[in-house]
Amino acid sequence: FNTLDQGSNTINVLFPFIRNLISMIMVRSLVANGRSLRMVTTAWQQVFAQTRSGALATFASSNQSLPQKIKELREATNAPMMECKKALMSPDVNGDISRALDFLRKQGVAKASTKVAGREAREGLVGLSISNDGSKGCVIKISSETDFASRSREFANLLEEASEKIIDNELIVQDEANPSDYTELMKQSKIITNLVDDAILGIRENLSIEEVQYFESDGNSRLAGYVHGKSPHSYKAGSTAVIVELIGADDAATNNLEHKMEEAGKKLAMHIVATRPQYISKEDVPPDVIQKEKQILMEQLLDSKDLNKPENILNKIVEGRLEKYFSEVCLNEQPHVVEEKSPKVSSVLGKLGIQVKRYHLSSIR
Repeated sequence: FNTLDQGSNTINVLFPFIRNLISMIMVRSLVANGRSLRMVTTAWQQVFAQTRSGALATFASSNQSLPQKIKELREATNAPMMECKKALMSPDVNGDISRALDFLRKQGVAKASTKVAGREAREGLVGLSISNDGSKGCVIKISSETDFASRSREFANLLEEASEKIIDNELIVQDEANPSDYTELMKQSKIITNLVDDAILGIRENLSIEEVQYFESDGNSRLAGYVHGKSPHSYKAGSTAVIVELIGADDAATNNLEHKMEEAGKKLAMHIVATRPQYISKEDVPPDVIQKEKQILMEQLLDSKDLNKPENILNKIVEGRLEKYFSEVCLNEQPHVVEEKSPKVSSVLGKLGIQVKRYHLSSIR
């Protein structure tokens, strides 16, 4: 029997019959040796019942041929054909697809991970997912070795599924008093790491979770976002993603405010991708950064023809140029590039009765 191909569908069906047929022969030999006929008959009936039920169970579980099972396993895992065949023919699997999936995860991923370990991952995509009610949002960046892999359907599916699971399965509970390192938290999540391992098995490249950011509304805010450079296989994955949290101003009219927030948030996210601000408002710029910028501006003046001007005039020039600096690095001070005639962002949001609470931009480059 050890020489028989137990991966064969035919052998899987006949094996219990052959095994139990030998048992019946052994029982009948007992009669020839003078054993009780009642004892032998009872034993024979038990063997027959076992043979019949075992054969039916085996036939029910083996109604697919080996090539059909290999095809199904490949579609589920994207693993190479020979590895799928090896998994199905393993003695511990014995043609069972669910066991083969576990086998590939344990054996195949370990093998693939060993091959890709140490190879640098510089390409990739960023995934964005926001709940339908705008209360939860997640940005996740995963890197790959080549842009060929990052453009694949499997990689886009990984980003989309991972970001959705973080929200839908409530893998993160936000605590603003004790903010977590969401990236490390998700690297330790079995749900997310299993997704990445399965993708490594199919893509055969080193994949790495680079960044995870999670936003959750406090009940008075709404989340919106935008994905730039979208993957051809998913509108939730691309080269850059932005998530924005907006709140209504204290004196804002509540009529249709959520819809306004959603629409304004998407436009603002598009604007952030284009301008990449560093702060929300001038008040958010650290004093040491402002002081350093003033020094740079003053040194520029000292090297120019404005050197001979009075000190108060020089200070005004510095303050004017500092405002220009704020308009480049502060979101509220920037001209809104998505709105017609590019009014200041704070002016656009002010008319809608909306304020920016926070935002996050993630890009693969």
